[in-house]
Amino acid sequence: MVAIHRCSGAGPAGDSARDGSNHAISVGWRSRLGEGIARAAATGEPAPEMLQFRWWIEELAVALFAQELKTPFPVSAKRLERRWAELAGH
Repeated sequence: MVAIHRCSGAGPAGDSARDGSNHAISVGWRSRLGEGIARAAATGEPAPEMLQFRWWIEELAVALFAQELKTPFPVSAKRLERRWAELAGH
């Protein structure tokens, strides 16, 4: 049923462009997370906040790629940006 619903959207060209953009967002956040974990490991600091942030990225992927599944809390690229700034200041 979900596949049929998706097919009634903007068409393959629109879906492909949107999915490519969403994929780039998701990959970018995963890259930043990897850098943050490496930085924490280099300083010897524990990184539980980084591991929690990883789940935020996973929830963003759900929000971008499978909206019908819903997320347990509101998540967006803007919210991740704010949280990342908080972690960087911590």
